Order: sequence, then structure tokens, then C-alpha cells
Amino acid sequence: MSLNVTPVTGTATEIAAALLAEIAGNTTGFSNIQATITGKPESFGKFTGDPFGLTSGIVLSTGFATQAVGPNQFENLSGDLNGDPATNGGVFDEAVLTITFDSASATKAFFSYVFASDEFVEFGGSEFNDKFELLINGVNAARLNNGDEISVNALVPDVNDPATWSPDFIDNTGGQESQDTEFDGYTKFLNFEADINAGANTIAIRLKDVGDNEYDSAVFIKQGSFGTIKPIVPTPPPAPTAIDLLTDTATTASASTTDNRTYEATPDFSGQGSKAGNIIKLFSRVDGLIGQTTIAADRTWTIANASFGGQDLLVGEHRIFAIEYDAVSGLASRRSSELSVFIDSPDRETDTTAPTAPVNLDLVTASDDVNSFGSQTNTDNDTNDRTPTISGEAEPNSVITLYSDKDGAIGSARVGRDGKWSITATQLRSGDHVITAEARDWAGNVSGRSTDLNLSVRNVPSTPDLTAGSDTGASPSDNLTLDSTPTFQGVAEAGSTVELFIDGASVGTVTADAQGKWAFTSTALAEGVHTIQARATNRQTGTYDDLSKELRFTIDRTLPLVTTPDLSATSDNGPSNSDDITSIKSPSFTGTADPGSTVTVASSLDGVLGTAIADATGKWTLNVSTRKKLQSGNHQITAQAVDAAGNQSPISAPLSLTSLPDVSAPDLKASSDSGVSSSDNYTNDTTPTFTGTGELGSTVTLFYLDGTGTRVNIGSIVVSTDDGEGGGLWEITTTTLPEGVYDIRAEAEKSGFTSFTSNLLQVTIDTDNNGTIRTDAPANLDLTTATDSGTDTTDNITTNNRPTFTGTGVAGNSIELFDGATKIGTAIVRADGTWEITPAAALALGSHDISARQIDKAGNISDFSPVLSAPNKVTIVPRPSAGRPDLIAADDSGISNTDNLTKNNTPTLTGTGSIGSTIEIFDGAAKIGTALVDGSGNWSFTAPTLSDRTHR
Repeated sequence: MSLNVTPVTGTATEIAAALLAEIAGNTTGFSNIQATITGKPESFGKFTGDPFGLTSGIVLSTGFATQAVGPNQFENLSGDLNGDPATNGGVFDEAVLTITFDSASATKAFFSYVFASDEFVEFGGSEFNDKFELLINGVNAARLNNGDEISVNALVPDVNDPATWSPDFIDNTGGQESQDTEFDGYTKFLNFEADINAGANTIAIRLKDVGDNEYDSAVFIKQGSFGTIKPIVPTPPPAPTAIDLLTDTATTASASTTDNRTYEATPDFSGQGSKAGNIIKLFSRVDGLIGQTTIAADRTWTIANASFGGQDLLVGEHRIFAIEYDAVSGLASRRSSELSVFIDSPDRETDTTAPTAPVNLDLVTASDDVNSFGSQTNTDNDTNDRTPTISGEAEPNSVITLYSDKDGAIGSARVGRDGKWSITATQLRSGDHVITAEARDWAGNVSGRSTDLNLSVRNVPSTPDLTAGSDTGASPSDNLTLDSTPTFQGVAEAGSTVELFIDGASVGTVTADAQGKWAFTSTALAEGVHTIQARATNRQTGTYDDLSKELRFTIDRTLPLVTTPDLSATSDNGPSNSDDITSIKSPSFTGTADPGSTVTVASSLDGVLGTAIADATGKWTLNVSTRKKLQSGNHQITAQAVDAAGNQSPISAPLSLTSLPDVSAPDLKASSDSGVSSSDNYTNDTTPTFTGTGELGSTVTLFYLDGTGTRVNIGSIVVSTDDGEGGGLWEITTTTLPEGVYDIRAEAEKSGFTSFTSNLLQVTIDTDNNGTIRTDAPANLDLTTATDSGTDTTDNITTNNRPTFTGTGVAGNSIELFDGATKIGTAIVRADGTWEITPAAALALGSHDISARQIDKAGNISDFSPVLSAPNKVTIVPRPSAGRPDLIAADDSGISNTDNLTKNNTPTLTGTGSIGSTIEIFDGAAKIGTALVDGSGNWSFTAPTLSDRTHR
């Protein structure tokens, strides 16, 4: 499945909401989830079908999000610079998605992501080190599996030593592996996991272009993975093994058939995979994708006639490798070990014609930058880039060597099938260079030199950066500080003198060390926005070269403002919603502060209650976590704000708040609720048990008001059982209560503070002992007419083995029906006093002692009703059977006495049936009489006069 990226359009608010909706999954325990974006709208998009195993989600990019789609323009030599991102579109230095939320019960946040960049692998270990941050409440939690923060340099510390590359890095230089994405490398599928605060939290997903402002990076976040459930990380297959050339032919250069040198221009390859059904793609570093197949049942694979889109592979060396793709997840393995194969040609030995000299040498636009020393265009071959990229054209498949008159050979590359090449030069000395190129074909013939390309290279230091100690803002890289004498750092040519300019004026010099690093502390600067640039001396000429790109930074030393917190009206449940008296133990507070500042709310008794971020209007709300309970007492609630620069406001004037103990309404414990329902609060228990919640350490008392309005306490307890959320659980068994209806309430006391009285619970105690609510046995027990089968529908004899019984009782009571001592059904008495029960199981043949009893709402049980026996006990009889009628022989007057032909118009018929049952005789559909089965199971019937015809 190919990567597809679509832009997200709308206002910044709409884009942020759409991005959040895409990645939000199970957020149980989170509330008040909101999102904002920083950066250009074009930096944000949604994706489907990716090579990373994420399937779908959102993408943030330092360039156009839609340019993440591949394939990358294929390069001929590993490590060649990919200039596409610079030449194809815009660059935006920072892209941030900020998510704020409150946590009431969750303790961790998760999501799944992949970081990708165009700076792999060329700029690994360099100052061009794009960085990805996941700031959880200001702390970067974006980590590789070894714990390192994620950046280009962390993944590729040394571009020339793959052994140093992170196990979490997948090399995609030139787009060779996946053919799906523009990026030259990316991380494995990674999970973000971070501890979160009780209360307010902020996650900032942040990309920052470091150093070059040209090559893009991106982060892909899996759809539905943001939340409180840890995502499952899919496992990619292992790299294929045992790659072999099957068509290894003898050549003029070598008679061996095992040296991987062949005349076969569309050769066959084989290898070993990890799982049958997975996909193998075979690549050449020269020609790219050259074949694809499915792994067989024995985990082997074969690719016949490998080719470049049906064309022969180019003559020369090919480094062949394979990638295995999971058939379900699409995840790619690491590339296999490389197999060096040489495609030879008989013509190579006889070819003595030199290739034509390379033409159209040019400094690519990405390297031909505008600088401060005369260069005002990107076409004048005047550059700050010490490792510039130069392109040109030459004979396809030849090898280009690039030369400088100052530095000698500065790079090589193989010419593509389209005759084009590009080379990123090794580091050039400052000054003017004459660049030439020559081509060598695979027969060893060398061309003449190309025409000259005159190139000027300026010695430009890196853009200065605030040190982490001076960058006091919410992020260690936001260039916002309260330090009026900040320290800056950067990189220049080792040993060079670096001059610093702030707001265009020279402020001092410093010498770069042996690694080219320098640091400089400014004199005191005024508040506001400033710029800083650096320039360094050219060690060859002793003169200064170009100014670096500028860094904009802000000094902010103004203390933020914050008002006294206010208890929200919904939390102020005292006599007035503005008296600051509450029994809500995790209340909400509101207030105002400088927009964007972080407000910390604290209690004089309980310490910090949580933090909140002031919105664009300066308003903030803190919903204290349910795991953080205010203890009972008089609190002084204060607020303190910290702005984006790190300035801390004075502590606000306090809010005087009275926190009362909280207590829930009592609930009758199920084991004490003995009635028809275990939740109807009817019971025959005179010492019932009640449960509820309250503040740990408080004393809860249960009471009711008697007929005179006098309070009667019926039990109390000190709350000592923790509910796991900072509150307490209690259980009280009352003193003995007489029958009656009670309004039970609860009240709590702690440290001299008494709670509000809880809501009441009405409980009815009915022991059936005072004769006023007597529970009588059910009356009018009977078998329904519909199920009392037979000729008499009142004799309680039936063939229905699941008959329906009816009777009367008190509306709302429960009826239990018994067959002897076995309960066979229950029902609730209807409002009209009737009930009906059909046994769930069939009754056995024979007589049954059917009776019923009644249970009232309090659980009091009546006596059994009399057994249903008038006129008979309930008797289940078998269904009657009737044999086929037969004409008696005396009346069968035909030729045979069994042919049922007769001249008697009132013939006699006989048959068999169930003893005592009545047989009905029909002539067709017309009943013509009945007969009683005798004690022997026989019956006889003389028909009324029948007409002459056939009768059935």
C-alpha cells in the first residue's frame, strides 16, 4: 500500500481539532482535551498506507506535509545528497501540535509514532541535526529504545560508520527501500509513554529544523493511538539471508561460475526469508528495485530475470540487497547483507572508445544560496555551503569524478540511465574554486575534463543558539529567556575568530576550539526581540567571510500578573454559591493570568493542588484531580503564574475557603435489603447495615427524625477504609429499629467541622409481627382454563405438562409456586392483584401437590396456600391415542370381509384408544358421534344412516 498524504485545511483552530480527532483513541480518565498548532497550515496533514506499520494517522513536517510521499528521486551512490526537499517546495522551521488535558484518574499517556528526515544519512553527526521533541509538561519524553533523545545525530552519530547507527534507525537513502516515502531514513515504530500529573497536563509534539533550513523532517503519529491504553508495537520481520546469484556465468575476465561475475544482464537470484507468504523485494544500489516475489512454504524465494522495469541491468558492479515485508502489517525488515555482483559484457574488453566529457556542470539551487557578501541570487555559484552539491550530465552508467583545483578529487558518482548525476562534495576550503569533472566508462576509458565551473565558497559559521542554561522558556529550544546576559554557542572553522553581532552591531569576538565549538556571553540586553549573527575569519586569508543566518530571540523579564483564585459556582455548594464554603473535596477554581502562562494553585493545608494554562484571554480553570482531596478545615488558596520566558509572578492574594467533610447519602447494603428486590429499600432486618463514602478520618453518624422532629442517632463510625482515590468508605450497622418507615440521613464531623446533612434514604422495616401489614397466603389458586385440557376444563386433569397457574395476592409482592417441596416458578403480583406462573420445566405424569406462598417487599414470607385439589389434584395424563377405525366383519358385506364395502347404511365401527378417553368419529369433516374407550382399550360405534357413497 503506497503512502498517501492529504492536507488538513481550515483555520488554525479547525486544523488542530481535526488532528486531535484523528489521533484520539481511548482517553478514559482524561477530560477537557484541547489542541492548538504552531506553524504553517501546510505543515500538517493526514496519511494512509505507510511503510512504517502505522497504517494511518497525522503527519507534522518542517516543510510541506504532502511532500512526504515518495518515491524519492533515486540516487546512484549511497550517501549522495538528496536535494529534492530543497528544490521541490517550501520549508517551515517549526511545526508544533500542543494538546492540553486534565487527568482525573489516568496516570500515563501513550501514542505511537515514527520520526523521519531527509538529513539521513548525509548529515549524521553534523550541525544539521533536525530534532523531534515530545514535551510532557515541559520535559522531553521523545526517546529511542536506549533512552537517548530523538534527533538525526542520535540515530546516525557517524555517517561513515554504520556500526554506530541506532538499532531504531531504518536507512532509506534515495528512497530505495520502501519506494513509498521521500524521506532518506526513519525510525522504527516507537511508542510514547509518559507519566502525567493529576489535574492539568500539556503535551507538545514539536519538530524543529536545526542548522540548514532546507532539508525537511516529519513525525507520523498513528490514528487512534493517543490515550490511556498502551498501543501494541508490531514486530517487523528479520532481514532476509543467504542471497545468491543463480546465473553466475564464466566471463572473459574470469572462468569461475561462483565469483558473482556474469554476462547475464537479467540474472536470477535466490535467498531465505522468515515466513511463507511475506513479500521479498530485491534492490540494486545502481538500478533500484529489480524484482519482487512471495516467500514459498519452505521459506525460500527465487526471483528470475531481475531487471530495471524490464530493461537489462547496467554493466558494472551492483550491490544487491533484499527487504522482507510482512504480508499483514506491511512492516519492512532491515535490508539484508549486500551481495556484490558484476554485470559484465563481452564488448567491454574490446571497447577502446572514451566517453564524452561531462557537460552542464552546475551548483544546485539548494547549495547556491544568497549571502551577505555580494551574492544576491541562487544562480551565481557563490555559496555558504562548505559541502555543496554539483550536478551535470554524462554518458549513462559511466562513473564521474569531481575535482577542485584547490582540494583535488572531491567526490564521485555513477551516472543514471537518464544521463544525469549529482555529487555532494567533501568539505571545501574557503575561497574560489575551479570545478571540473571527468567520466570513466566500464571498459576503463576516461573522458577529457569538462569545461570549468567557477565556484566561490564562503566560510560561514552555524547559526548561533542559546545554550540550554540561558533558554529559560517553557521549551529548552524556544529562544525565549529572562536572562538579560544570555550565553550563545555555535560551530565555526576550528581555530577561527568568531565575531558576534546583536541587532546588527558587533558585540565581541571569541575563538573556536579544536572541534570548532565556541560560546559567548552577551552584555546586558534590554527586554524585547533581538537578533544575533556570527561571522568567522578565513584562516587562509585572515579576513572575515559571510555572516551566519540570524537567530531571533526574546528577552522577557516582566513578571506575569495573576489574580486571586475563585471557587467556581458549581463547586461552591454552601448556603450561597459565592460563600466559599464547600463539601466538594476535589473542587474547581478559576482566575486570570497572563495569556499562555502556567498557573500553579496551592492550599495552605494541602500544598500544590494542580496547574492550569491561561488561555488567549487570560482565563484559566483548574479542576482538582479526584485523587487530590482537600482536607476539612479553613484553607488559604493562592495562585502563582510562570510565563513562557520563565518569569514567576508574586503569589496572589489568598482566597479564604472552608472545606467541610463530605459524606454520601446512605445506601442499604444488599445483604440487608431482604425484599423482593435487593435495591428497593424494603427489609425485615431490624438492625440493617448501611454503606457510603466520606472523608478519611471523619466520624460519620446515621440518624432519623422521629414524629416530633427530634433527631435519633442510630449508629456511627470513624472512616478508615481508603477507596483508592483519596476518599474513604464506611459501613454502619444500626441499633435495633422497630417496624415502620424511616428517612435515614448521614452526617460527618472532622477537626471541629461538620458536613452538610446528606440526602435522605427512605427505608421500610416490616417484620410482619404487628398484624397491620400481615402477609397472607396467596388465594384463588387455580389451573387456567386454557391449560386444563379434556372434556372438563375445571377438573385439574390435563395433558399439558407445563400448565399455567393463576391466583391472587398483594400487588408488588412475590409469589413462589411449589410442587410439593420443589419450587417450580415465581412471579410478581400485578397491580390488579392477580398473578400467573408457567413452570419452566415439564411436570411428570401423575398427580401433583401444587401450592403457593407470598413474600412481601420486606421479605416476610406467608404460609403456604392449600394444595390445589378441588375437584382433583393437578394430574398430568398422557395425550390420548386413537387407532384407525375398522368396519366390523359382520357389516363388511362385500366380496371380502376386509374390503370395507357394505350394504348396511348404519354400519358399526370399532377401534382402540386410551382407557377412559372419548373418541370422536368424523365422516370427512363432519362429526357423526362419540364413543367411550372401555377398560380393555376398545371402543365400538354404530353410525347414523349414511348415504350410498364412499365415506372417509
